[in-house]
Amino acid sequence: MTRSVSIAFALFLLVSAPSAKAADDADLARLSESARKAWDAPGLVAVVVHKGETRLLAGFGTRDHRLSQPLTADTLVPLGSCTKAFTSAAIASLVADGTMSFDDPVRKHLPTFKLSDPHADALVTVRDLLSHRTGLNGHDLLWYRAPWTLAGAVEKIPRLELHGPFRGSFHYSSLTVAAAGFAAAKANGTSYVRLVGDRVLRPAGIDVAAFDATQVGRIADRAEGFRRRADGTVGPLPPYEMKEANPAGSLHLTGRGLERWLRYQLAPAANAGPLGETKAPQIVVPRTDAVRPYHPHGTQVSYGMGWLVYDYRGRRVLAHGGMIDGFRSHVMLFADDELGIALVNTLHESTLNLALALTYADALLGHPKADWVTYFRDVERAEANADAAAMATLAKARRADLTPSWPPATYAGTYADAAYGSGSVTADGGKLTWNWSSFRVPLEHWEGDVYRMTAEPFANRFVAFRGGAAGPTALLFAERVFTKSPAP
Repeated sequence: MTRSVSIAFALFLLVSAPSAKAADDADLARLSESARKAWDAPGLVAVVVHKGETRLLAGFGTRDHRLSQPLTADTLVPLGSCTKAFTSAAIASLVADGTMSFDDPVRKHLPTFKLSDPHADALVTVRDLLSHRTGLNGHDLLWYRAPWTLAGAVEKIPRLELHGPFRGSFHYSSLTVAAAGFAAAKANGTSYVRLVGDRVLRPAGIDVAAFDATQVGRIADRAEGFRRRADGTVGPLPPYEMKEANPAGSLHLTGRGLERWLRYQLAPAANAGPLGETKAPQIVVPRTDAVRPYHPHGTQVSYGMGWLVYDYRGRRVLAHGGMIDGFRSHVMLFADDELGIALVNTLHESTLNLALALTYADALLGHPKADWVTYFRDVERAEANADAAAMATLAKARRADLTPSWPPATYAGTYADAAYGSGSVTADGGKLTWNWSSFRVPLEHWEGDVYRMTAEPFANRFVAFRGGAAGPTALLFAERVFTKSPAP
């Protein structure tokens, strides 16, 4: 079944099925466990709050790599990018008391912040940072497993060209949200952790939280992550240990903490004033082929400040997902219907949360019954097939007999990019390795001066060398040109 036919068939099921009866709490629990098993996810935290009642607060499956300890509502789990809404809520609190404004120039609070484009740099505000509308691309490799500090990554922003028009394009960037968090902490004269603790966690009644690896390590009841292997089985994935608090993605909570977060966001005051402003559309998200399958029954997708804002079956939705090694998180609010959903599962890059959140929503809001498990499994399968087809096309066009231009030792040396810093190529026994940030990536010859990377997270991506008669002068990695330093 092709991707288009498969998704079309699933959509037929969505619009033709009979209306669902109102779900009871036991139904929600059964739906949760069924979805978890459909994905072979080892663990799942699920929270549903509707019309002031907690309809579901539970853990399913196991939390550890031995598959021996139960995952419960008290198990600590990472939120990934769902942290961004906590940062915007903390900033909204500062806006409410006049400490700062969403439209303050960033440099009013973070004097070192700059953008490479002079026009954008002169105008950039805190609102722009939180709304991903600066034109700056993601550049996640500048913070992911980086040996430098997060502040050091933010300091690299002035050396990054803008990828799209300032305030005229949506480019998701955790770096800009991190900068907004740093600006808010400076405006408040405290640390980011203290800011969120004082301004959000304590007012929401959240008493168990962790922001970095040290804090996470103090809590014994914490979940471990998993990934699906190439053979389709599920196995452990080593943790991503965050050395410091990250306003864009490091917060860890329990299911009980997520339940209080949903109640905090569903309170009437949360939809008014500065906190409500964070949930108002700020920039349009183009409905590309990559975006459209994730927003069925919708007509528009926007981004607010820490929240996606879109429609589903005629209802307003506020939502955000998160991903970090071994985990996926999702928070969804149907604020007009007083419905909040929070999910964290322990399977890397799965769409389980999306399927389950929409299943809950349909069951509780009286929508026609839909097989979202089949739909999102088909979406995942179509994307995997597309990736495989793209790799097969590359392999078919490969000219493996086109030999490298220079001997292996000639490629060795230091290569540097103005923003990404220095890396090195080493040649050991004729085998090349690219060493950059915290990564050591073996390079396998592909064709000519193009090499395939064979280690995660770069498997099946490429490094290309450029040069002249004397040897390589540059390499292309992560869409950046690293220039080779002259030999001493």
